Amino acid sequence: MDSNLSRPVWLRAFNRAARALRMDARGPMAVDADAIERRAMRLAGTDDFGGDDYREPLERLVAEAN
Repeated sequence: MDSNLSRPVWLRAFNRAARALRMDARGPMAVDADAIERRAMRLAGTDDFGGDDYREPLERLVAEAN
């Protein structure tokens, strides 16, 4: 069994986001909601996420991460 599958969905998503932002052992880095959004648009190939309901929770997550 893949140990990654036993991790909660939110943790797998966070880990993917961290890799996408190239977080590593160099130390803490500030997380930026705009940078995450730009990266998501680039990876998805679109800027249409069906509304902006995600933005406030993203900003709260970023504030807590920082």
